Amino acid sequence: MRIFLETLKKFAKVVKSSIEIGLQASENIYIDFQNQYFCFNNSVLQGKVKFAYEGEKPENFFVLTSDFLSLCNSYDYLDIEIDGKKVIFKHEKNTFQLAQYRQKYSEVDYKVSGEDIKLPENFYDMLKKAQSFTSSDDPVCDGVYLRNNSMFSSTKLTFFEADLDLSCDKEIGLPNKLVKLLISMPDYEDSHTLSSDDNKIRFSVLGEFELLFAKNINLVFPIDLKSPEQVKKYDHKTQIVFDRDVLLNTLKFFDSFVENIKNTIIHLSIAENIIFTSQGDSLIKKMCPCESFSDDLAGGSIKLSHSVFKDAVSALAHEKGKNYKVVVQLRTDMPSINISLDADKSIHVVFKQYK
Repeated sequence: MRIFLETLKKFAKVVKSSIEIGLQASENIYIDFQNQYFCFNNSVLQGKVKFAYEGEKPENFFVLTSDFLSLCNSYDYLDIEIDGKKVIFKHEKNTFQLAQYRQKYSEVDYKVSGEDIKLPENFYDMLKKAQSFTSSDDPVCDGVYLRNNSMFSSTKLTFFEADLDLSCDKEIGLPNKLVKLLISMPDYEDSHTLSSDDNKIRFSVLGEFELLFAKNINLVFPIDLKSPEQVKKYDHKTQIVFDRDVLLNTLKFFDSFVENIKNTIIHLSIAENIIFTSQGDSLIKKMCPCESFSDDLAGGSIKLSHSVFKDAVSALAHEKGKNYKVVVQLRTDMPSINISLDADKSIHVVFKQYK
């Protein structure tokens, strides 16, 4: 018989990323000929990828996932012969013999009571940005969240938020273990959907790929940045406008001086040219031209974490080669700073200045 591998090749990164070393059920992939799915799992998820075949179907079996994926990456199809406990895969004149395993497989119910939510094309791009503002040190920070057509995440120092074309009228928390898998998804080509209920979260791609993840009841939703109380803390009238690339290059300039100090403080002195100062073992000053700043800020100064500021600016990078303006909203007497793009306020990062 012949088995076709195009679909598995498309989702191979996700399957490989799901392997949990030391867990036998996770290290082996189940080839289900009756339902035509490659099935994989680990301690927190179940997944399946559709395949097609021709010829007489054999009994279902397990093979080592890593070995099988190596074959799939090289060929669009494989011919299969079963020889006792061995599986022989052939492609033209090439022959590969893998051990098959007869461990027990438990059927999985992929039904979720919640409605399917169609994901926008930029969902995974925004998910990758949001994931960079998470932390496993705190339950509030160990995931990415969906609420009221927004995606958001936080560390103890920063909050990231992106508005999405997402018809989501419920709160859904995506644990980091799931997020890390999803950002390895292939480029968006087809209809990707998300659904959830009280116990499960399911991702699906046109019925050819499904991922089922148990809800993490320990996830705690961060503050709502859209609440009037929170908006008041960061939506300031006073602001500095930078060319994004000029600002990012200035911040990168300091990298070699603060390489081993995660929260090195930099001072911004606000004048005709913004002066960035980093003081550690050495005193480093560099001027950074700005497009404009509010009169009320003239002559003032603020203190920021170098790494947090740079991460926030980096998250706003959309398309290379475009000249974006970065708007830094701040007040010298208020702790919260808001950063967004002048042309696109749908993504912003909020963090605190140092006193």
